[in-house]
Amino acid sequence: MDGTRNTTRGTSGGALQFGGGVDIRTPIKVLFPIGLRGEVRDLYTAKPNYNVSTGGGVQHNVVLSGGIVLHF
Repeated sequence: MDGTRNTTRGTSGGALQFGGGVDIRTPIKVLFPIGLRGEVRDLYTAKPNYNVSTGGGVQHNVVLSGGIVLHF
């Protein structure tokens, strides 16, 4: 990293995303039945054009998320 400004503009590429999840019903009920949700998503995109070498040819991101589900 030499501190120079990144002057490259207008680079773009494709993206691929896939994932899956699960909803689990629980015996908890507060006005509505409450469940839990978990999911995993995987995202591949073209490598950004930086002034430094980041290695590899694609950027790979994995997202884990979860939450509460209200069934009504």
